[in-house]
Amino acid sequence: MLGAMTETSRKRVTVFQNGKKIGGKAISIPKKWNEFLKIVSKKLNLPVSRIFNEDGGEIDEIEAIVPREILYASCGENFINPNTKDNILFSNSINNNNINTLSNIPSSTNYYNPYSGTNPSASLPNSNNTNNLVTNKSPHIGGDYHHQQLHTDWISLNVGGRVFTTTRSTISRDKDSMLAKMFSENWDSAKDINGAYLIDRSPDYFSPILNFLRCGTITIDEGVNVEGVYQEARFFNISGMIDKLAVMVEGLKNKQDVFTRKDVISILLTSSSNSSLRCQGLNLSGVDLSKLDLRNINFKMTNFKDTNLSKCNLDNALLQEADLSGANLTGASLRGTNLTGANLESCVLKGANFEDRGGQRATLENVNFKNAVLEEANFSGANLRVSNFKCANLENCNFRGADLAGANLEDCNLRGANLHKANLIGVNLRGANFDIRTVSSR
Repeated sequence: MLGAMTETSRKRVTVFQNGKKIGGKAISIPKKWNEFLKIVSKKLNLPVSRIFNEDGGEIDEIEAIVPREILYASCGENFINPNTKDNILFSNSINNNNINTLSNIPSSTNYYNPYSGTNPSASLPNSNNTNNLVTNKSPHIGGDYHHQQLHTDWISLNVGGRVFTTTRSTISRDKDSMLAKMFSENWDSAKDINGAYLIDRSPDYFSPILNFLRCGTITIDEGVNVEGVYQEARFFNISGMIDKLAVMVEGLKNKQDVFTRKDVISILLTSSSNSSLRCQGLNLSGVDLSKLDLRNINFKMTNFKDTNLSKCNLDNALLQEADLSGANLTGASLRGTNLTGANLESCVLKGANFEDRGGQRATLENVNFKNAVLEEANFSGANLRVSNFKCANLENCNFRGADLAGANLEDCNLRGANLHKANLIGVNLRGANFDIRTVSSR
């Protein structure tokens, strides 16, 4: 049994908060490094991410820990020597204050030291043994105590009622931020009864900012409003976060604005197929709208990026300046559709029908069809003036009677395409691929 106890004691280390010689915790060495960091974080009530030995050497694996050695836990900052002058003076100031102000309190009384970096209460040393408490008396007591506290690296922040413990170097990492200016050496602020600096902001939004200053990455817990964190970053002028959070906020807004197939069907069921629905500027990106009747609808400037519109009926729809890049329009009917200025880059229009019947002439002027798959699409009689078909697959397409004046057909696949009576004035056919099946415009 004695051998087992000896073996257990050999696997313990004492861990102090970085830069401190008090408040250490004896911790058993686990088998895994991540487990060790979790235990240390829990014991010291700090988000520990780095461990140093007494010489300042960083330890990053469990095998490097020597039993019974003294270690120092860091929240991301570099090693702080606990034997520096400021730390010694600070420690002595605390001890002297305890002697001078609390010497008459019985030894059994519990007290809370807000500057120890930990929250558990400790027993006050017996006033009769004060010589054992202080070895080197410091003259920095009384009025100079606040001065010593101000220059210590570790600080506590009371943000909206929640206390955060960090270092002055971490909070000042962004030199142009309000926080860096607030915690410069010549700045003073109101404190709570425990000595933590008071900041009247939301702790939920402040926490991601502090984590960013510690490690340089943005981590936002589930349930925390991203826009709230963004506004907080702007308030404190954390330049490294503002642009990244702005992108995140915009992305979330776009995601929230996206309609679903169910939403679109609900709109269609409440209106006649001949009525002109106003759906201008909607975000329908990535939605499955296949096989729906979307005739006569105003979709100007609507976002259809990567949307499934296969076998849809879009006859006489207004799609000016709409974004259809990457959309699937396989087998869709687009007779009489107005697509002026629309972006159809990399979309799939295989077997789509733009045929002019009875005056239903599709307007596709200045449309971007770059890299689009238009195999067997029917553009008969369509207006395709100055449209861009660069690198598009136009195999077996029907352009009979279509107006392609000024269009860009560079590097297109026109094998088997029907260009009979098409207007090809000013067309760019450089690198276009024809074969014997291609019907000329004559």
